Amino acid sequence: MEMVQAVCEAKHHTAIVLATGGGKSLSYILPPLLEPTGITLVIIPLVALLSDIRGRMRSFPSIKWSCWPNDFNGSSRDMASERIIFFQVEHASSRNGAAFISQLVAAKLVKRVIIDEAHQVLTASHYRQSMNDLSLLSQFPVPIFLLTATLAPHSQNELAVYLGIPPPSLHTIRAPSTVRDNIHIEVNHLAGSKQDLLMEVTSLMNGRFKLTPGKRGLVFIPSVQTGRDLSKLTGWDFYTAQDDPIVREGYLQKFKASDASWLLGTCGLGQGVDLSNISTVIHCGSPFDFTGYVQEMGRAGRDGSPATAFMLYTSPRIHKRAQWNIGRVPPDLLDI
Repeated sequence: MEMVQAVCEAKHHTAIVLATGGGKSLSYILPPLLEPTGITLVIIPLVALLSDIRGRMRSFPSIKWSCWPNDFNGSSRDMASERIIFFQVEHASSRNGAAFISQLVAAKLVKRVIIDEAHQVLTASHYRQSMNDLSLLSQFPVPIFLLTATLAPHSQNELAVYLGIPPPSLHTIRAPSTVRDNIHIEVNHLAGSKQDLLMEVTSLMNGRFKLTPGKRGLVFIPSVQTGRDLSKLTGWDFYTAQDDPIVREGYLQKFKASDASWLLGTCGLGQGVDLSNISTVIHCGSPFDFTGYVQEMGRAGRDGSPATAFMLYTSPRIHKRAQWNIGRVPPDLLDI
């Protein structure tokens, strides 16, 4: 596989664009199994995604992995034996995180840096300063790999510049298509109020999309208040970044352990659930942007089985893209 070869050789900054569920996580799981030494640093943009990855990594007891800073507090570690270190974006871009990474690089322990769901640098940088601060990683003499399912060809230069990578030096591995043919997509307009929308989605969850044993479903809601209202109406948990991390983790674990269950959530959930038996994804209202929509609907049918992505909206959402910092991205590098 071209991706595995590029990651193991670790010679170039590389964007890897594969379909959701296309095996991008192999880029950090395989190197420790194929190489005798070396650390892979993995930057994760979402708490839900990191929680999901931690669960998956427990299936690989032979790989020594850890999360910074939680697994390093108050303990001395043999850094030479570490193989994968996961960071939340805010930790990697912090002063302490940068100093820690600098020490590892200076000791020649780091083989590669991987930024998962790298498109978030473009879609979330206007409200998460830490996304902008990830450009500090480019100062280290270590190849950076950008994993995503939703990076349009015309956005590659933009992403490279945001991360401090000269666009000509960014190599690309792109699947011929990131289409998931097993997902049936349906979009419907509802002429009615917010309450009508909530009632209709509740009816769909209990009727047309009633889950059978062994299946799960997700409902994405762009508004926190609307999500809480739908949670009260349906009785299902609602995942939002506004809640305490322990509460959110409890919702995720309950969802994963339950059968024929629904989980409601905002876009923060859209890249943090990787389960094989999600048969239905419903959007209660239009999403903020097309990239987010593709990521969220991509939670469905990851086992290859037929799945449905259903959107019901009352009015189209107009999301004004944040102003780019003047001088940050030269206009001649963009094609937007």
